[in-house]
Amino acid sequence: MFIALILIVLFLVFFLNLGNFLDIAKEPVKSDVIICFGGGEEERIAKAIELYKSSYSNKNILILTGDHRSREERKVNAIDNRLKYLENNNIDNNNIIHKRDTKSTKGDVLYAKEYMISNGYTSAIIVSDPYHSRRIQYLTDVLNIDNDSNLSFNIVGADLKWLNSRTFYLTKIGQVTIIDEFIKLLGSYMAYGILEKLGILEIVKEHTNPIYLRAKHIIKKVRQYYLR
Repeated sequence: MFIALILIVLFLVFFLNLGNFLDIAKEPVKSDVIICFGGGEEERIAKAIELYKSSYSNKNILILTGDHRSREERKVNAIDNRLKYLENNNIDNNNIIHKRDTKSTKGDVLYAKEYMISNGYTSAIIVSDPYHSRRIQYLTDVLNIDNDSNLSFNIVGADLKWLNSRTFYLTKIGQVTIIDEFIKLLGSYMAYGILEKLGILEIVKEHTNPIYLRAKHIIKKVRQYYLR
């Protein structure tokens, strides 16, 4: 009984501090470029614009990754809403780079490194949601490409209106978001910290992909039901 009580207390302490564990975002430091990672809401692009207008990009370059358009918007080649946001804030198109075809945080990180190396840049501010920062930091450390040893990344969190990393457990959306991110972080540790180093990541993905897709579908349904 005593051991069970201790385990419950430890679990509660861990759970209540999970948001703080995931959030390792830093204060901005002037860098060569600013990169706004895809996903999230308008707070990400708003933070990127704030930093850009405050001259945090030494090269005066703002990069967007990912595609925020719906399937219907892609069919008619509509403009990404973030580009509209930039236009409304009088950001010069000549200083914007939009890498539309990255589809994951891994893709965003690899593109950031490749772009910086090919253009001779060594530092970047990455803007994302605060709870996303630990996974981004891990991926910048573990996803290595040629000549990336001199690259540095300053991960800055967007000013979220709907989630506080310290009190996430007070709302359903906060609970679901933080738990979902923690699961993704564990997946990254497993995939890139273990399986890829063993040289078996692609083999494991090939054999477990149907299970992964099924689990992803179930989790989505559970999330929708819980948030009703």
